[in-house]
Amino acid sequence: LALLIKFRSFKMKKQLLIAAVAATMATASMADVSITGSAKANVNNGNASIESDLVVTGKSGATSVVAKISLDSGMNAGTASSTVTDAIVEDLYVTSSFQGVNIKVGEYRSGASELDHTSSAATQRYNLSTSMGPVSIAYEATADNHDLTLGGEVAGVSVKHKMKKNDDSETWVSGSFSGVNVAWNQEHTDTGDLNDTAITVSTEMNGVTATYVAIDAESTAVVSDGYIGKFALGTANTEASAFGLKTSVAGNTVQFKAIEINDVDSTKVILTRPLASGATFEATYNDSDTDSEDYLDLELAVKF
Repeated sequence: LALLIKFRSFKMKKQLLIAAVAATMATASMADVSITGSAKANVNNGNASIESDLVVTGKSGATSVVAKISLDSGMNAGTASSTVTDAIVEDLYVTSSFQGVNIKVGEYRSGASELDHTSSAATQRYNLSTSMGPVSIAYEATADNHDLTLGGEVAGVSVKHKMKKNDDSETWVSGSFSGVNVAWNQEHTDTGDLNDTAITVSTEMNGVTATYVAIDAESTAVVSDGYIGKFALGTANTEASAFGLKTSVAGNTVQFKAIEINDVDSTKVILTRPLASGATFEATYNDSDTDSEDYLDLELAVKF
């Protein structure tokens, strides 16, 4: 009888242990946390570097918390005793929605375009956006700035206009006409009545995509990170342009770009190939009027 009681007691404890483990696993499975990221390892004229990002997203219902963590080589430059690359939280924000209004609050960077570059540091800000019929409305504010953006589509043409402080503004217009894609972007600075304008035209013919980009800057504020690549015009009343061809050959993507920035010409040939390992290999050769800007860049990139 005593042996039977001990056996039943052991069996009950085992069942309680199994129930506790199952409850823990159920709680863990209910938590919606994901980790994604990307990395690029480059060898440029014999100099090796790596840029990597981890994006951690925690989600509960319609609310998400996003943290983008950068781990790049060179972050610990000047600390010879350190053997570990420092991590920097580039973006940290919360997104949610309430009564049809989308909410984004935290520290995050602006995006890149033909007239702008991704900001090097996150800015504390909040963004409220919604739609009223065919019109989208977004209000964004920082400690010293506020923007109101209105957008919509008219006869297949996308139009967006941002009203900034001090009567500055920015406008985007894009559409497709008989197979030709056209995008126009202009930043207006009210002081001095200055306009920075970029136009992009692209089309595809027989598997070859042709692209033309032209930038005309009246101000000194253009620091671009678009089709042309990263550059700063630096002075007022200057221009930049690029013409490119892109096609696929035997599983490889081949691009050719002829670029002019501040009257300096350069030519880029870019070969991109997906690898069986899941990574992408890219080789870029740049030949410039300025010898210091000639380079061969080999890149191994992966996303996960």
